[in-house]
Amino acid sequence: MRRADGMTRLRSFLLATRTLGRRHWLFAIVLAAGLSLRIVTQVAYSPALVYIDSYRYLHADSSLDPVGYLILLWPLQHTGGLAAVAAAQHILGLGMAVVLYALLLRRGIWRWAAALAAAPVLLDGYQLQAEQTIMPDVLFETLIVAAIALLLWRLSPAAWQVGLAGLALGVAVDVRQVGEFLIVPVAAFLLLRSVRWQRIGRSALLAAAFAIPVLVYMLVQLGLSGQFTFTQRSTYDFYGPTAPRCGCRPTSGACARPRRW
Repeated sequence: MRRADGMTRLRSFLLATRTLGRRHWLFAIVLAAGLSLRIVTQVAYSPALVYIDSYRYLHADSSLDPVGYLILLWPLQHTGGLAAVAAAQHILGLGMAVVLYALLLRRGIWRWAAALAAAPVLLDGYQLQAEQTIMPDVLFETLIVAAIALLLWRLSPAAWQVGLAGLALGVAVDVRQVGEFLIVPVAAFLLLRSVRWQRIGRSALLAAAFAIPVLVYMLVQLGLSGQFTFTQRSTYDFYGPTAPRCGCRPTSGACARPRRW
């Protein structure tokens, strides 16, 4: 009896998959191509690509950049090695493409146009390289795509969607500090799209949810390094790239007349 039920469920699943593949055949082809490219990349560059900045994350060095990437890196690295990290990032890349495709379909975009819009995430060589590299870029992308999907899934996002989007954007800042400015366009979007009496409440909810992971990260930094900040950068870190543009002599530090940029 149980075996018969299992076979029935398997047939139903295969039938549903076949029907889904027929309706979304173009995206299925692009998705299969993206999966194949990721398998080839994983095998060709096993276990992973390591960039010069990757060592900062492998050694949890937060002197120049926040290390929120460790929430993905450390568990996978200690269970499956760097190959598991790269594989997880490839899965995130495939997931981003599926989410973008589903979001565009929900917003009324033609299936072929939605498939073409998701194709760069699946087929772009730089995206494949980023997913194979031990760097926080893919996790940062995923959090942004998640926030966008939550906010655009409905014409007027619900409170829980706004809260989760704020949390995703806040964690994105913990991963890459450049994400700080994203709160500005998202807050402007809510002010324009929300119902009049909901504008202030939704914007405040977004800001509060955004601030939670940011403050948690800074509190952890305070406990570990004694500094309530994202990084331990100082003005000396900016001297190297700035000195040549200002005409400074590397031995004395004296600056000549500033150059035109």
